Parts: sequence; structure tokens; C-alpha cells
Amino acid sequence: MHTTTIVGRVGSDPKPLGQVGCYFSIATERYNGGTKQRETTWSRCKAFGKTAETCQKYVTKGRLVGVVAHYEVSKYKDSTGADREDHSFVIDNLELMPDGKQHAPDPNAAPDPNGVW
Repeated sequence: MHTTTIVGRVGSDPKPLGQVGCYFSIATERYNGGTKQRETTWSRCKAFGKTAETCQKYVTKGRLVGVVAHYEVSKYKDSTGADREDHSFVIDNLELMPDGKQHAPDPNAAPDPNGVW
């Protein structure tokens, strides 16, 4: 199995994927010396089981994350019956990276009994 490491910012809050998963995209940037501009690559990522639970609880748009994932191609038929492919990375390991930003608690969340959000 081929694995890759992706470190970047989450493009949107995770969305449900069936009963046991979620998906979101990670943006990574690189500097192109030829054009002297930054280029952004978006990687679609999927998570399942406990990793999906962690993503849905802690991963939010703009959050810096690191993932170790394997590449997957899923084939399906669209609504017109045409063959399609979905290319994505399935997360094997997730790391919530410190990024210097304060991630404020949800103002609608109730504090826990110890007074911690």
C-alpha cells in the first residue's frame, strides 16, 4: 500500500459519509520558483470509525492538520449511468497541528461539570 503525508489547512468542516465516516479537503501550498507564485493543491480526504469521530469533533475549517493516508480510487455510476471515479485519500492517522491560532470554544456548547469548555 502506498501512503502519503499531507500537512495543510482544512477547507471546510467535515461532512458525513454514510453512517461511520466523514470527508473534507486539505489545502497545501507550494512556491513555484518558475512563476514566482504560490500554488494550492486540494486533497480530498476520507475518515472512518474512531478517526471520523475525532475529525467531526475537532477538525474545523482553517484548522492546520497532518494526515498519513493511503490513496483510493472508487468507481461508481452517476445519475445518467456514466462510469465515474472518485479519487481520495483515506486517513490512517490524524494529527491536529498547533498553528498559533486560538480555536475558541463553541459558544453554544455547554461547559462540562468542571467548568472547562
